[in-house]
Parts: sequence; C-alpha cells; structure tokens
Amino acid sequence: LARSFAVLVLHSMAVRLACLVWASLIAWRADAHPSLWLWPLQRCDAPKLGEMIMTSPTVAGNHDSHSITLTVMGHDVAAYSSQVVYKVNCSAVVSSELLVHTSAGTFSDPTGGGNLGCDTKLAVFGRTKNVELMWTAPAGGSLEVTFTLATAKAFGQVAVYSKVVRSVDELSLLALDSQCQAARGCAPFVHQ
Repeated sequence: LARSFAVLVLHSMAVRLACLVWASLIAWRADAHPSLWLWPLQRCDAPKLGEMIMTSPTVAGNHDSHSITLTVMGHDVAAYSSQVVYKVNCSAVVSSELLVHTSAGTFSDPTGGGNLGCDTKLAVFGRTKNVELMWTAPAGGSLEVTFTLATAKAFGQVAVYSKVVRSVDELSLLALDSQCQAARGCAPFVHQ
C-alpha cells in the first residue's frame, strides 16, 4: 500500500511538472511573435504585410501608434550620410515585443537586452514601449534605406510600420534632377 501511494505521488508530481512546462512554453510564445521571425523561423528579411509570423497575420502599423526616429548628436535627421553612426529610436504606444530591421547598414548596441541577428541587420526586444540602438549607415551604393518596426502585444496581429530614409547623395541628385527637368533639355539623373 505504501509503495502504491509513493507511485501515485510521483505520477501526480510528474503530471504537474509537465503541465507547468507546457504552460511556460505557451506563455513564452504569447509574447514572442516578432522574435519568432528570427528564432526559430530564421528569416532575415523584413516582415511584409500579409505574411504570417507563427499563426498571426501582419497588418499595417501607423504613425499614431509607431515611430522610428533617426538622430545624430541629439538632433533628428531626415537624411543620412555614408558611414556615419546614428541613434535609431523606435517606439510603440503599447508595451509590445519589438523587431527592428534595416535594409542596409548595420545595427549595434541595442538597449534593454535586445538581441542582434542576421549580420546585425535585425534586432529583437522583449516587452517594452521604446528601444534605442545604433545604426551605421552603408558605405555608398544604397541610396534609400528602409527601417521596419514590427510589434506584437500578445497572440494576434503583428503591426508592421516602415520608414524610408534617403541618403544625402540621393537628395542632392533629386535636387539636380528637378533643376535639370525645369531647364528642359537633360536626361533625368534619378529614375524612380
């Protein structure tokens, strides 16, 4: 009888342990949509609208709920210069898990325990509203860079917001192009 009781107690403990492990896995997955893009899906491109992260659809984020700001020496900038290091600030209105992707250049020094992946073109962060990381602009060749921010509060939709930043070189070419077009008689420098 004592042996049967001991077996029953061990079996009960094993079932409880299995339930706790299962519950912890489910709780982790509920808060992990953007990071699943990197682990275990091993995707290095930016999430696009309509794609699925796990079983959750990606939907358009907006300016009211998401922001991506590029700064240098504390000042916001609208264009970047080749190989300059900038601070990138990303935020969401509601505490969420965040994923930040750049189409060119590299990230470093993510705040708040963020993790870098995909040759430092992608960073993932646990539940937060704001993150900062450093971004080194590409060395020429890339005239337009797209930053993508993906956020998820829990199971459900993943909001995706993108911001395009042009290089100072491209803005100079665009200015020359419009001057040239205004003068009528020269071929455009930049094709869009």
